[in-house]
Amino acid sequence: MRIQDISTFDQIAKALGISTGYLRRLLFEERDNFYTEIEIPKKNGDSRKIFVPSDELLQLQKKLNTILISSFNPSSRAFGFVQGRSTVQNASLHLKKKYILNIDLLDFFPSISSGRVRSMFINYFKLSSIVASTLTNLCCHPDGFLPQGAPTSPTISNILCKTLDKELINLARKLGKITYSRYADDITFSTNSTFSRKLVRRNNGEICLGNELIEIVEKNGFEINSSKTRLQNNNQHQEVTGIKVNRKLNIDRRFIRKIRAMLFSIESNLDDLSIPATKFAESDYKGDSIGRLMKVIKGMISYVGMVRGKNDALFIGLAKRFNKLLLVVDQFKDEKPIVIDSGLSQLPNLVCVVPQTNIQLWKKDNEMNIFSEIDYGQGTGFLIKGIGIVSNYHVFEFVIDSIKDGFLPRETEYFVNLRFGASQSKKISAKISFFSEELDLVILIPEDQIILNNGFERELREPEQNETITLLGYPDFSEGDQLKMERGDYLRTTFSKKVEMYEISPIIFAGNSGGPIINKSDKVIGIATEGRRIALNRAIPIKYVDEEKLTTLTYTLFKF
Repeated sequence: MRIQDISTFDQIAKALGISTGYLRRLLFEERDNFYTEIEIPKKNGDSRKIFVPSDELLQLQKKLNTILISSFNPSSRAFGFVQGRSTVQNASLHLKKKYILNIDLLDFFPSISSGRVRSMFINYFKLSSIVASTLTNLCCHPDGFLPQGAPTSPTISNILCKTLDKELINLARKLGKITYSRYADDITFSTNSTFSRKLVRRNNGEICLGNELIEIVEKNGFEINSSKTRLQNNNQHQEVTGIKVNRKLNIDRRFIRKIRAMLFSIESNLDDLSIPATKFAESDYKGDSIGRLMKVIKGMISYVGMVRGKNDALFIGLAKRFNKLLLVVDQFKDEKPIVIDSGLSQLPNLVCVVPQTNIQLWKKDNEMNIFSEIDYGQGTGFLIKGIGIVSNYHVFEFVIDSIKDGFLPRETEYFVNLRFGASQSKKISAKISFFSEELDLVILIPEDQIILNNGFERELREPEQNETITLLGYPDFSEGDQLKMERGDYLRTTFSKKVEMYEISPIIFAGNSGGPIINKSDKVIGIATEGRRIALNRAIPIKYVDEEKLTTLTYTLFKF
């Protein structure tokens, strides 16, 4: 059911699975008892007011929220309280940007009045006055505002912010190549150039926001919290929704230290678990019982895995410590362990096929639009965490040469199709961002940069002679082929045109070009490049995968 389908008081009751008498009693007799106000501390020492709905109201709000979610499409740049979206996805939009502007909306939920909520039901959903008033009374505090703590409040805020999001997206586009996103009351702009002074500027060290930005926010019923406005360049600590975004998505070290302190406290007091429970309850971790504390720790470790990736060594180490406690303490036996994927099962998600593909690139020649059909592939590529997807230059040679000659893609910059997964079912679109013909390297950036949370780590030390290594890839690829893993040895370091090369014993067949060579720790030591056609099987050392050693490939879309 959609909210638009409700036209009477009786239909509201039916949609919520209750009688009209029950609904009337709740609205007219219990309204003064709808909420219990509590305060929780903020990091800065202030407190945040939370309004906890009564049990009866909570159940109705949950049902109503389900209906509301199915009744509208949130903005593509709204990441808070939207199923399938997260702080990680929000932060990934602003990864490795030159400048980031963070803005906070003051008193986000309580600044939304019940009048605005009622107008939303009437104007946006086209509901009758009586239906709009009834739904407003179910969603809003009796004192006339949207309460933080009600399950309907986040969804309603996203509906009311659709116009705000649209206008700020348009402002970002108008003022240059600027990326915009919003997570609840946290608004972020980022760019790789310089922010227009019409958006933000510094005046004697003070951050001054542009008039049009301020007008859009205020016209939509909000106020900017100037004390939380931040303008950061890439030489400073850049953070978006609590996640560091300078070079890769990362978590504040203090958060990691807290997890380690919690685990250590429990590990050191297995004979008296009241000690860690009391210690962290006093530190506002809601660890009033050891069972509750373990759930808090589990959530924190899971968050590390979400941000840094499930194959991240730090996440795996913390998860193993947590899971070990579940085995040695009887009180924890009913708690489910944190799932840790084995390295072997993860490999197909980190290595991709570059299928042979034909594309059209366009350019103008004497006022005429001409196109060229060009092939790339077949080869192999792989993810390096926080950097991109790596492959060989010669896999994309004809495409890169054509772009350098002025040919451009027509529909999207992310025209390269890659396929990850055990059955190559996960399709990723990417663009070629860096290349070197001399090093036979390319780095591709995926359109959905959240996948860069996962990926191989690099082993920058030179391997020892006869060290065991594994070559991964998709040689002579056909549909349904499994990832090939061939064990062998690192043999020696050679030189080709003053470039170091690793000679390896596994044979590099056609289609394996661009595949990773990993050591026993599953870290990448090199990239397959030359195979049996020259009688030597050679790899490029992973140390050359560095944006500063490569050339940037810049291109835009072709315009007719």
